[in-house]
This record gives sequence, C-alpha cells and structure tokens, in this order.
Amino acid sequence: MSRTLGLLMLNHQFDIIGDPSMPLWLQLLIIFIVSISGIVFHIYLIKKIRVWAINDQINALADGNKKKKQYLQTLHQQMLTDKVARKHHADQLENAAKSFNDYK
Repeated sequence: MSRTLGLLMLNHQFDIIGDPSMPLWLQLLIIFIVSISGIVFHIYLIKKIRVWAINDQINALADGNKKKKQYLQTLHQQMLTDKVARKHHADQLENAAKSFNDYK
C-alpha cells in the first residue's frame, strides 16, 4: 500500500495543473501571461529581424559608398511611407542600386 501511495505522490510532483497549494485561476493566469508574453516577444523579434535584414541589404548594396547608402536609405523610407509591400522592397532597392550614379 505504501508503494502505491509513493507512486501517486511521485506522479503528483510532475503535474502542471493540479498543485493543491495554488488555486486553479492563478495557474491559468500564469499560463495566459506566459503565452501572451511569448507571442509579443516573437512579434517584436520578427520586426527587429526585418529591420536588420533590410539594413544589411542596404549596406551590401552600397558597398562602402556613403552617398549610395544614404540614397538607398532615403528610398527605403519613402517606400515605407508609400506603403509599398515589403516583398517588393528588396527588388526595388537592388534596381535602385544598379541605376545609381555617383555624381561627385
């Protein structure tokens, strides 16, 4: 009998929901807060990665030319204000970099 009781207690240690010292509403609240926090963090991270990727592309296309980099950054800001679809940004930046003439 004590072996069965010991197994029940061991299984109870690994229960996520069902801890007798914590009310169910609190457990559910913790799960909800952690889930929402994870979703918000992933959205934030995806947005930051998009910014890093476009900045890396602009730096690669500029190839050390400061005027070209400034031109591409201005063009990118204009695309954002004109609400051009993000899937077209890379192609338009590449085309602009090819057609850019450095007037000194």
